[in-house]
Amino acid sequence: MLLADTLLPALRALPEDTQETSRLRLLELLAALAADLLQATDLAPALDRLFASIRAELRLDVFFYYTFDERSGLLLEAHGGLSADRAAQARHIKVGQSVCGGVARDRVPKVLHAVQQSKDPAVEFIRDMGIDAYLGVPLLHQNQLLGTLGFGRRTTTSFDASEIQFLQAIASYISLARHRSATETALRVGLAERDRLIAQQQEMERHIIELTRSSAMGAVATTIAHELNQPLAAAANYVSALRLARSPTPDQIAHHAREAEGQLLRAGEIIRRIRKMMSREGLDLEIDRLEPIVHEATALVNAAVAGPLPEIRVRIGENATEALVDHIQIVQVLSNLLRNLVDVTRTARNAVISVETCRISPEEIEFRVGHDRGDGPEAFLAALVLSGSTISRDGVELGFSLSRTLVEGHGGTLRVEHMPEGGMTFAFTVPATAASRSQAIAG
Repeated sequence: MLLADTLLPALRALPEDTQETSRLRLLELLAALAADLLQATDLAPALDRLFASIRAELRLDVFFYYTFDERSGLLLEAHGGLSADRAAQARHIKVGQSVCGGVARDRVPKVLHAVQQSKDPAVEFIRDMGIDAYLGVPLLHQNQLLGTLGFGRRTTTSFDASEIQFLQAIASYISLARHRSATETALRVGLAERDRLIAQQQEMERHIIELTRSSAMGAVATTIAHELNQPLAAAANYVSALRLARSPTPDQIAHHAREAEGQLLRAGEIIRRIRKMMSREGLDLEIDRLEPIVHEATALVNAAVAGPLPEIRVRIGENATEALVDHIQIVQVLSNLLRNLVDVTRTARNAVISVETCRISPEEIEFRVGHDRGDGPEAFLAALVLSGSTISRDGVELGFSLSRTLVEGHGGTLRVEHMPEGGMTFAFTVPATAASRSQAIAG
């Protein structure tokens, strides 16, 4: 609502013989009150200032400001001219009770004249206070009841048209201020809850990453300890036997030394085998169907990410349904790429993530994982992939170094393509046959 929408009707309603100074005074007063109300973060003090400003000007003796709650009814949030006992009596009323409750129920202004002569039970409270003229106005925003505003005075039996217009103009500003305050409060609460959930999710993800790292390191350490225990113990036994032997023959010394050496060489081979297992040569490759791999990766992402996800579209090419892959490792690559694409597109409207397979040559199958929204993070992610770096964004390990290693272990490559219409695509290749993988690695 514009300032002119309420100021001009109020000013036009003033009698023709009203002094020009009075018109200017009301205009200045309305403008100041409107600015104060619309900028106030707490309405109660602003309404106290309002009543102090207009009390003498309009010969007002009391005012009531009620807020409306569906469960509680009307609550007295601010007032003027009431004793502590009177304010306590009027603290909480039901819709339909007394004058303010009737205004809330009917949702139309109510003007009462000669209240002292009225026998209506609804006006008993204000009549006992000596009020003779009363104006009650509902505070509405788009037909939603926000509360009520009431003004009363004892010196005259009525309000004239100009005073009614003026006070209704003030009520309209209070409605706007009340709605703005409620909206800002809800927004702050929503943002605070969103920040809390994001922080909680990030903390959980960091915790999961730490647990995963600890678990992986524990598994490797356990494997190494278990595998190395036997040869090292055997070598120690041979050395101990040689040390404890009384006058061993040269053949015995040579035998125990050879056996101890053999066990130590075996321990070294175990270390090399574990290192090989952690490198590209440790993949368990076989011809596998690609559609189940893709669906398993998307299911992992759906299970790992809280909240709604962008739409994920899957298309398996007719001549790209199988490839020579390590099932578990390609699922890991796909789920990692999908997870990061979900992160950069979550706030984009109508974002779509696509997963496709196609045969680009008789020897190679290509996976294409991309999206059609977003801008800033692409260059950042591309640099990660091309450099093989592994850094954190918002506390979440991106893991592109691992994805690149796993793809290269298949004899393929991982690259980034930027789409002219916006968005980006990660593309990586895997061999179609064992012969094509051998050629790729040799090349």
